Amino acid sequence: MTSDGASRATGKIGGVSHKGAVAVDQRRGESVRPTRRRVLQTGLAWAAGSMLAGAVKAAGIRRNVEQTLVLLHLSGGNDGLNTVIPCGDPLYRELRPRLSRVAGESVPIGEQVALHPSLRALAQIYERGQLAIVQGAGYSTPDYSHVGSCRIWVEGLTDRNPEPDPWDAAVHRASPQLSCLSATFASVGYAPTPNPLPYSAGRIEEVLAAVTRLAETHPAPRLAFASVGGFDTHEDQLPQHAHVLRELGGGLARLQCDLERQGTADHVLVMVWSEFGRRPAENTRAGTDHGAAGPVFIMGRGIKGGLYGRTPSLAETDAGNLVATVDFRSVYAELAERWLHCLV
Repeated sequence: MTSDGASRATGKIGGVSHKGAVAVDQRRGESVRPTRRRVLQTGLAWAAGSMLAGAVKAAGIRRNVEQTLVLLHLSGGNDGLNTVIPCGDPLYRELRPRLSRVAGESVPIGEQVALHPSLRALAQIYERGQLAIVQGAGYSTPDYSHVGSCRIWVEGLTDRNPEPDPWDAAVHRASPQLSCLSATFASVGYAPTPNPLPYSAGRIEEVLAAVTRLAETHPAPRLAFASVGGFDTHEDQLPQHAHVLRELGGGLARLQCDLERQGTADHVLVMVWSEFGRRPAENTRAGTDHGAAGPVFIMGRGIKGGLYGRTPSLAETDAGNLVATVDFRSVYAELAERWLHCLV
């Protein structure tokens, strides 16, 4: 197990083996079916249907054939509050007297919200309308362990009900060789058609370069999973977080440029997620501890960029942790229906 919680062992992610068994933390959570009604409640707006249809038609391919979704995991628990900064909330500076210094050089993307200054390159993608930021993504009754929360995000289950989530069924239709999302994550070297990217907490530049190469393959995979590390910032967070966000933002901006250069930008969406956010209050070591909700980024031409979801309240917390305002499974459902076209 790495320091930021990513299992480097082939065949496991977050303690989930290829059979779906959980190595640590057997707790299961509520199984919420991501119906269209729940999807619309998230407020996640996609580009108009005509725009998506036009992109597919311009590429000369049939809908569903070569649409690729890349799920990029920020391993360790990214600090969402210093990534998408609620700079208009005075409680932010009160809770983070040292860590809030980044707000002074942040990049505004709304009246009350700004991006970390290391994400300037990504802010340009946002300004072009090719980046959607879903605020406050998470689930009720959070699991604060890397293993447990990764399993929840992977399986889409958050209570003791073992009923498979419709996201699993959607994944199976998009990639029939794989029976569930957990199997997809664990498929390196195992499944008949394995995950085309190595799933371990790799270097950001190398991982995103692999995504660029992957987009040029024919046929391109429907789903790909990758992970980058360095986000478990318990101490001395300011320089560490600035470094990994600079690599992430610059890498994603280069990826989008590379996809456009090679003519594959219309066919690839990248969703960036982390197993949990961090606590609103900084700790005594100039860092942050495991928390709950955090932002999800979705990058590509096929979306309507902007801020979605409600910024989690710093005043109304759950024992000092943020309360999720968007169920992450509703984001999955939107991706499955609108991009992969495979949600029942």
